[in-house]
Amino acid sequence: MMNVEQAGGERKTWQRVMGRVAAGAAISALAVGAVSMPAGAATTAAPSKASVAAAHNAAAHNGAAHNGAAHNGTAHNGATVTVNSRSYYFGAVLLGRNEVPEPGKKVNDRDGVAVAKFRIKGDRMYYLVQWKRTGKPTAFHIHRGKAGTNGPVVIDLLSAGKIRGNTAFGSVRVADRSVLAGIKKNPRNWYANLHTQRFADGAVRGQLLKSGRW
Repeated sequence: MMNVEQAGGERKTWQRVMGRVAAGAAISALAVGAVSMPAGAATTAAPSKASVAAAHNAAAHNGAAHNGAAHNGTAHNGATVTVNSRSYYFGAVLLGRNEVPEPGKKVNDRDGVAVAKFRIKGDRMYYLVQWKRTGKPTAFHIHRGKAGTNGPVVIDLLSAGKIRGNTAFGSVRVADRSVLAGIKKNPRNWYANLHTQRFADGAVRGQLLKSGRW
């Protein structure tokens, strides 16, 4: 059983951290030792603290909710945020073999694997992704597209966030609310794609799935 080490020395099983997002597949893919969670991206399984921990510990350190912005209902760009809006949780297991080749494009890191978690609240998407046996990401996107097809980038996740070791986390404001509505309605029609310097067009990829709290 692989464990995830969190800040303060607490250890939790990967199934508990990932909820119901393909836990068995994730364990098999990442069974290469403990995965360390950065202190700024610590998560909690307690429902009473989930929204606060996710907003302030998992992703808000990128500046999206600094200086009390998440609490007073105003984002840094002046947009109004509904503090009590519902949160929607998703995840993905990203593998090289899920990439769809196209002429002239370099994709599919056969050794690479990543596990990602996402949360939509209001007009923001919070994310946390960890990778193994692939390079440091140069980009991490959400694309529109079903499994086996390539589609356009709709959310540029690394445009706002941090990278610590083999983990990236943060949150971005999504101006097109129809994108978030589409993900919430049918996440399998959207996929996460992690790009590296060697595989500029896509190292590992995975369709989004509904998941439990994180």
